[in-house]
Amino acid sequence: VVASLLSIGLAIGALQWLLTWHLPAVVAHGLDEQAHWIAGRIVYDAAGQPVALRREHDSERVEGIADKDWKYRVVDARGTALLSSDPGAPALAPDGLRFDPARTKFDVMDGGVTMHVETLAIEHAGRPFFVQTGVSERFALMLRGGLVVPLLENALGVAAITLVLFAIGTHATLRHLLWPLWRASSE
Repeated sequence: VVASLLSIGLAIGALQWLLTWHLPAVVAHGLDEQAHWIAGRIVYDAAGQPVALRREHDSERVEGIADKDWKYRVVDARGTALLSSDPGAPALAPDGLRFDPARTKFDVMDGGVTMHVETLAIEHAGRPFFVQTGVSERFALMLRGGLVVPLLENALGVAAITLVLFAIGTHATLRHLLWPLWRASSE
């Protein structure tokens, strides 16, 4: 039981350490997942040009909640934003620089807020396009502090309670099963 508690505590501690000291890696992974999610929902016209994102029930609830903290762009090879979470907005690029498809990870300032951006190259009908996703530092920190940390703490509590109940049940069962053997050996 103690070993199990220590193992669970170590796992929770490792996750906490990862989310505290390696938040950029966690954010980069999330941006990559988001870029692939968007790439899979692009609707193309007959000429092979992106014209919309396929709407799904879950995406409609997300839009409008975090407009300032989450952004996306679908950009052509020239750097023109064809689809955007902010209609009419240009491709995301570091301050003072133009869009560069070779720049896959970078930060931009947007309204005084740092945005972490990732660019994913995709191809459709032989033409290159680029999906850019960005999330604010504020959102990443809020997600870690407001959602992940309490979730990890609750998981540790539930695991500890479960292990204690398991230990009590195992002890009672073994005592019940071994009682006749103990009585027979003491006679």
